[in-house]
Amino acid sequence: MRSLKWCFVDELEPGDQLFDGLVDEQPEAGEVVEVVALDLVRTPSGPCVWRVHTTGPTIRYEVMDRVAKVAA
Repeated sequence: MRSLKWCFVDELEPGDQLFDGLVDEQPEAGEVVEVVALDLVRTPSGPCVWRVHTTGPTIRYEVMDRVAKVAA
């Protein structure tokens, strides 16, 4: 199992690796993707969300969400 470091989404930087599809906090259930860019966007319903562009899919997170990234 890989070592994890939990952080808030706004602490991610391009080049960080995180787990896409983290299921029940078990990283082996997800695929490792690399962060390419982040942006904060307002949704049509009003709240803001983080949009994390990765080498895989673009992932959306709530502003105060925490994510599991691969510890450096």
